[in-house]
Amino acid sequence: MAFPNMHDGEPYLAGRVRLIYSDAPATVAINLLNAAVLSFVMRGELPSSILLGWFAFIAGVMISRVFLYAWHRRAGGYGEDEARAWLLRLTVLTTLTGIGWGVGCLVVMFEAPPLHKVFTAFVLGGMAAGGLPSLARVFMIYLLFVVPVLGPAIVYFARQGGEIGWSMAVMGAVLLGFLLMTGRRQEGVVLEALRLAGENRDLVANLTEETEKALEAKVTAESLNENLRREIDDRGRIEEKLRDREKALANAQRIARLGSWEWDIVTDRIVSSEENNRLFGRDMNATPYGYDTVLKIVHPDDRERLDAVIKEAVAECKPYSCDYRIILPDGSEKVIFEQADTVGDAEGRAVRVTGINLDITEGYEAEQERLAAKV
Repeated sequence: MAFPNMHDGEPYLAGRVRLIYSDAPATVAINLLNAAVLSFVMRGELPSSILLGWFAFIAGVMISRVFLYAWHRRAGGYGEDEARAWLLRLTVLTTLTGIGWGVGCLVVMFEAPPLHKVFTAFVLGGMAAGGLPSLARVFMIYLLFVVPVLGPAIVYFARQGGEIGWSMAVMGAVLLGFLLMTGRRQEGVVLEALRLAGENRDLVANLTEETEKALEAKVTAESLNENLRREIDDRGRIEEKLRDREKALANAQRIARLGSWEWDIVTDRIVSSEENNRLFGRDMNATPYGYDTVLKIVHPDDRERLDAVIKEAVAECKPYSCDYRIILPDGSEKVIFEQADTVGDAEGRAVRVTGINLDITEGYEAEQERLAAKV
């Protein structure tokens, strides 16, 4: 299977692909758990050979996902060109996963009694919605997953006809349309946040350069004063543009519930965006925050694991991703997904870490409730 030039020109592809791969362990676990539950429920309604064959297919694809995830971790950082190859590999396995669920559950619906059909439709809806937060970062891969998952069931109910059949088909089509629309919108929000973050870095670099020029001009001869005033005016315009960009970036981060931060390893100083401060319930810029201070905010049960992940990334000067819980000032908890890149100096020693934090509490709690309801 090949998709020539499928993602040529996709902006910020490498970062979005790394985000999708970081969710692989949870994705594999959820697929295997749901497949096991569905097989158990249907054990008395379908021949064991059919159930075992379907479960073996899903398990085989998930094992392939695990090997691909391990390969991706060993590969480390990569650019936009390599990202297309990694996305293509993931797209193949994700599409096979969608086909496995859609076609497999269609077989169940042909043979199962009405209540079991409704349960199967519920499972399909959960799988389709569950893939949205991770896969929609690249909309095409989510499209190739959700259509095979829901499409066969929609066609099946439409062919059954009658009031119930057509109602189920229409509801399935509405759900599919809503998920696709939401997926496209989520991809746009992520792209906008990444674009504004990139422009913000460029503007900061530009402002720094202009400031240095202004300071040099200040100590020159009187004849350069006019040039100095012009550069100061330019600096003011740049600062105004930077403030506008920062407001736009803060708004995009608020919409996406995505906070950004930077840790200067040499000075042990962490600079946090407004949305990141909101996520953690603290103003990390008003009072200097260092590594140990932030680590104390992490839930005690997750602190050692997160500390080990970060120290490994700093020691090897490589990117990392991890999810963990934090304790807010009022004692409540949040679940945070964190992804960061480590920047090294000319000798390869880590000097700075920049990253993003995403509030995944609602999705995590919803998934826990959904799993608990099935037990």
